[in-house]
Amino acid sequence: MFGVSKGINIDLTTEVAASSFIYLDKSLLFEHVNQVKVDGFKVQTLQPRADLVTVAAHSLYKGQMYTASDYYTFALSSQHYQEALKLAESAHTKFALEIASKLTHDITINVFGPSNPLAEKIESLFRSAGTVNAAASTNRSLHLPMKYGPHLPMRGLLEKILGDPTSRGSLPSALKSAFNPKFFTKLSEHTTRKGY
Repeated sequence: MFGVSKGINIDLTTEVAASSFIYLDKSLLFEHVNQVKVDGFKVQTLQPRADLVTVAAHSLYKGQMYTASDYYTFALSSQHYQEALKLAESAHTKFALEIASKLTHDITINVFGPSNPLAEKIESLFRSAGTVNAAASTNRSLHLPMKYGPHLPMRGLLEKILGDPTSRGSLPSALKSAFNPKFFTKLSEHTTRKGY
């Protein structure tokens, strides 16, 4: 293997952002971490409620698509929905969390039918949290990854900008990024891609 060169992409960021737009306040996330041991090393990881909020925010604001990985995160951690909802309200990502949760519910019903434990658990969590439960859509295609239509990310970003001072404060940097000549090419590729 000596003499062989391989290119590796490493994505290092200082903020939870997309094109310099901060869509999640990292200081808020750092308040919700656990330490776990992996091969004898202590590693910090997000608590399940923070993981749900982060996955939902990434899905809507940055990825602009809902993936199978997002589904499994929500399906396996759905019991933390109410805690995540409180955190999402603090992080101004409630809309993103509700969209991802409702998609998880819809996919579960479309794949496993309405009488299954996960769908019933999600419906119960929606009721107890006061979340408006949109009826599952059984007549639309729910193939994953699923791109969000442009209206959902736009609405989510507008609510984020209006409600979150951290996100609003990052707008000048985000606008500066937009003046890069490659920005619109990358944006076009990002919005039209079918998967990761």
